[in-house]
Amino acid sequence: MTMPHQTTRVIRVSYDALRGAFAGRVDVDRAGRIYRYPCEVAAPADADPAWVHRALTARALAMSDSRPH
Repeated sequence: MTMPHQTTRVIRVSYDALRGAFAGRVDVDRAGRIYRYPCEVAAPADADPAWVHRALTARALAMSDSRPH
C-alpha cells in the first residue's frame, strides 16, 4: 500500500514558562485534506527551534487518526 501525499506545517509556536513547554498548532495535509492538531512538548526555553518543530510534528502525527490502515 502506498502512503498518500502528506505535508505538515507548524503554526504559532509559543513558550509557556510556567509549564516549561512549547505549544503550537500543526496542520497535517493528507492528499488535500487538512487536519489540525494543538500540540505541546516539554523543553527548556532555549531548545533548538528545529527540534521543537520536529517534536510538535511528531506529536501531531501520533494523534492523527487519518493514517491509512
